[in-house]
Amino acid sequence: MARGRLIGEVTSPYAPPVDTGEAVGSPVSRLTITLGYGPSLFDHRFGLAGKKPAALAPLPPLPNENLDPDYTGGDLCIQACSDDPLVAFHAVRNLARLGMGVVEHNWMELGFGRTSTTTTSQATPRNLLGFKDGTRNIKAEQTRTMDDYVWAGPETDQPWLRGGSYLVARKIRSSPAMPTSGWPASSTTAAPGSCAAGTPSPTASTRKPEPSSAACSSSPS
Repeated sequence: MARGRLIGEVTSPYAPPVDTGEAVGSPVSRLTITLGYGPSLFDHRFGLAGKKPAALAPLPPLPNENLDPDYTGGDLCIQACSDDPLVAFHAVRNLARLGMGVVEHNWMELGFGRTSTTTTSQATPRNLLGFKDGTRNIKAEQTRTMDDYVWAGPETDQPWLRGGSYLVARKIRSSPAMPTSGWPASSTTAAPGSCAAGTPSPTASTRKPEPSSAACSSSPS
């Protein structure tokens, strides 16, 4: 899909197509796919308990949070990022279809735009409340700083995680008028990706987050 190809060829004109087809004719639009693992994956079911990083643990609720169980947890997380939201949705949708019978869809969240500046050449965009969040974020050009604060290195207890990262996901309701007691928020325990956000999880690479992302978490049935 990242090369603009269908996920499978049509072998019979009378059978349903393998690819859902909504992105046919669309450019790749810099599609990237990141796969992450949630803490619950490392249990007795798959013999992965010994591979679990010590730092991979659920994030406890923060003050004024109203965590929704329907949007929390998951063994796997798929993050698809693209300049075209249709291409991102197509990737997540087809990967979920390929996993039918093996994994069970848990939750999905659609995103749009770039949430913060990631390189020195970019201006920090404004969020839905008009603020510029992420102005002081670490930039991709700051290789040494990225190695110290973003990418897992020799300090991790699991060698397979080196070069990966963690993601904490939080779904927050935005409102121009914030109540004095705080605003309700639901937590999504996700795996790694290019945005910050409910439970730390390792990721392959999150170096170049793109606009218009869609994330999907799924749990083995």
